[in-house]
Amino acid sequence: KRQNSQSIEWTTECEAAFQRLKKELVQAPTLAYADFSLLFLVHTDASNQ
Repeated sequence: KRQNSQSIEWTTECEAAFQRLKKELVQAPTLAYADFSLLFLVHTDASNQ
């Protein structure tokens, strides 16, 4: 529960951003094979943090 009683103004821009976020979250990611003729970088993190 919010501690203050300030209201939030929900604008059409807020609604559009929220709808786009929902759409992006439910779509499957695009997967593709790497093109080994191009340079690409792989970053790893083995710190277990």
